[in-house]
Amino acid sequence: AEDGGHLAALEQQLEHVQQRLTETEQRATGQPEVASRLTGRLAEMLALAEAEAEQLRETAITEVAALRTGAHVEVEALRTQAREEANHLVTQAKEQAARESSEQTERLLLREQEVAKAAEAAEAATLQAQRDAETVRSQAHRDAENESATARREASNVKSTALRDAETTVDQARQDVQLLHEQARTEAASMTTEARRRVEELSRQRDAIAAQLQTLRDAVSAAVAPLHASQAEMTQQLPVQQATDPRQDPSAR
Repeated sequence: AEDGGHLAALEQQLEHVQQRLTETEQRATGQPEVASRLTGRLAEMLALAEAEAEQLRETAITEVAALRTGAHVEVEALRTQAREEANHLVTQAKEQAARESSEQTERLLLREQEVAKAAEAAEAATLQAQRDAETVRSQAHRDAENESATARREASNVKSTALRDAETTVDQARQDVQLLHEQARTEAASMTTEARRRVEELSRQRDAIAAQLQTLRDAVSAAVAPLHASQAEMTQQLPVQQATDPRQDPSAR
């Protein structure tokens, strides 16, 4: 908005100089050819200055828009990449936990099969030794309970380890995402600073053009002042020439 205000002020100054130049041309109508050539050169200089100012204004608008658009696109790309990497890490953690859980389930099934086989062996032993059947059966039952308890403890331990590993992986993924966000913000801030520097540089260029326009206005004023003086002198000399002209003197006839 501030740059737009400076450009508008510069355009108003150019319009004012054009108006002054038009008035000078109107006052210089009928004067010698030197004044006409001077007015033409001043008009050409003014047109060149106006064209340069317009070109700088369009260049400034284009560069600032390009910088802002580029910064926005890069920040969005970094955010998208961070989200994709985080999703990938979470998916890997889940797949690893699922594989470990499946392997533990297979071990439990094998252990249960072994327990079943032990029970079958105990039942077979009762056929051979009825007196020892109860003892063997009780021992087998106790062994089965112990093995089942051990299997449950091992399963619980493996599950806890898998959950801890998954949580660690997720935490690391979140830290990576946070780091990527911070890097994106840092890069965006750097690009914004560069854009501001470019705008300030363009502002200094516009100030230099404004100074050149001020010099041009001073030159126009300096050129117009002698024209006013010459016109006044010619107006004063005209009655004197008419009075001394023999063709106007009756006694000369």
